[in-house]
Amino acid sequence: MSIAKPPPRLRLRLVEWLGLWALLLALGGLTSYSEYRNYQQDDASERSRLASQGQVFERILAAQVYAADRVMQGLRQEMALRHSKGAVTSNIDERLKVISDTLTGISTVFITNASGKIIHSNDASLVGFDTSGRDYFQIALKQRRPDSLFVSAPFTSALGKTSISLVREITGAHGEFDGVVLAALDPAFYGILLESIRFTPDTTTALVHGDGKVFVNAPVDATQLGKDLAVPSSFFTQHKASGRVASVFNGVTYLTSDVRMVAFQTVQPPELAMDRPLIVAVMRVPAAIHAGWLARVTQLAWLYAGLCVMVCTALFLYQRRRQVLQRLDRAKESALRASEARLRSFFEATPDALLISNAQGTITMANQQVEALLGYSLEELVGKSIEELVPTRSRGGHPKLREGFAATPTARRMAVGMGTKALRKNGSECDVEVSLSRIETDDGQFFASALRDVTERKAAEQKINALAFYDQLTGLPNRILLAERLKQTITASSRSSFTGALLFIDLDHFKTLNDTQGHDMGDLQLKQVATRLSSSVREGDTVARVGGDEFVVILAGLSESEIDAATHTEAVATKILATLSRPYQMGHVTHRSSASIGATLFRGTRTNIDDLMKQSDIAMYRAKE
Repeated sequence: MSIAKPPPRLRLRLVEWLGLWALLLALGGLTSYSEYRNYQQDDASERSRLASQGQVFERILAAQVYAADRVMQGLRQEMALRHSKGAVTSNIDERLKVISDTLTGISTVFITNASGKIIHSNDASLVGFDTSGRDYFQIALKQRRPDSLFVSAPFTSALGKTSISLVREITGAHGEFDGVVLAALDPAFYGILLESIRFTPDTTTALVHGDGKVFVNAPVDATQLGKDLAVPSSFFTQHKASGRVASVFNGVTYLTSDVRMVAFQTVQPPELAMDRPLIVAVMRVPAAIHAGWLARVTQLAWLYAGLCVMVCTALFLYQRRRQVLQRLDRAKESALRASEARLRSFFEATPDALLISNAQGTITMANQQVEALLGYSLEELVGKSIEELVPTRSRGGHPKLREGFAATPTARRMAVGMGTKALRKNGSECDVEVSLSRIETDDGQFFASALRDVTERKAAEQKINALAFYDQLTGLPNRILLAERLKQTITASSRSSFTGALLFIDLDHFKTLNDTQGHDMGDLQLKQVATRLSSSVREGDTVARVGGDEFVVILAGLSESEIDAATHTEAVATKILATLSRPYQMGHVTHRSSASIGATLFRGTRTNIDDLMKQSDIAMYRAKE
């Protein structure tokens, strides 16, 4: 018994449909895989960005703790020395006031005796207050570790402020416990620092004590302050248990009770022997991270569905047309006109601007979208050379590109095609992405060019770049771009043997301006400072804002002689100090200010960027002292 085979025409139709669906499935699979890779890349990029923001804050916080500890060490040694010699300590209170005014991020500094009573403080109202019942005093008294820096959990101070305190033990002449020296971290200052690393509206940041208590957050959410994150299975607990300095998690967070991507960065420099770390948390909502990707996937899904419907419809119509032509050969001319009408309808329905040109580059056909994109009417375009739509500077090489594409059998699809400029009728230029295909006809070779306007996408990419690498208030490079510029300058220094310099600039008493005149006035001064700094250095030098009222200047290629380089650096610093000391006119307010500058020289690739920043920072604080 034999099975009857389908007629040849039916077999041909079946093969065509199977081939079409195989192609559509392959296209869908490739597109899905590409978007899946894009999703992974977006996720990895955001993880890296969150971790980077945590590292930026960690460097700032570590520098603040270093500075505070240096002051505390000096006070501890001075107290021990004065007690052993029986010297008078009447000027200590004045020194503590100066220290609290100049040491950013510290609100209160005081010294207690062995019984816990405050004997010296920058705030006179605290003198005589008994701290013996405080946890930080008891820990220092019981543990007796003079080399340790004790970091207290957040608590409400005698002044009614929430604070984390840095505590060092004072040891007497015979090794006995003789009190403590304490510096309290200012939550308002660190709230401003946390706000500065929020690069998107949905970004949330927090500074957490090593025991799990939330100290300060941005944007401020009072319900989260003091919340204990050290609960089983929380991301905070997992980060601490891992022993890593930095960790990134994705899921429901205990802090906000919703889905977030969270980056933790532990701040616990080994040189300080901190008994408890401080931990920075930077969080984003995953829905906001992948919003662009989801919109793109949704659009692609609709386009793919439309393509399937359109192609299947086209194949169905093609097969039906072929049947009609086979049955009604006499209606060939009528069927051909119908086919051309359908082609024109498809041509006009395409959202991209389409142009058909012959082998010589003469435009023979265009759709209505070209008029909206380039400003030409269809009548003006037909017969015009396609080179006239190319900017003048690029026209010379366009014929060779056309000839090269004519010899290439593979079409260039949109999104993997060429990004170029198109010339509008009014003489302006626009960014377009071009997809090309070759058409072989009995009348010769033709080319189909699809132009897609990507001007808004280019502008969005430039905006994202500005947000990532430039300070939004002053327009200067931020800490991330500063690090890259410094790395490039160090590399160039190694090749040329020329010495460079790094200047760390801090505005004196800037907090006083913010507190008395408001942050708007502070922002106006920062903008004027940025302008003055930029005009005080050479075009090839770099001026950056690294946070708050702190700026950094990179002087490149000064001299092969370190003496000459130091002399030039001193001259530039003197010029900057003079420039920044000029009065600032901010509306109806005239403000006078000064600055402190720390500088360090460098040459060669062996120079460490972090060490340079620390050296210049230390030099700045010495200048301020």
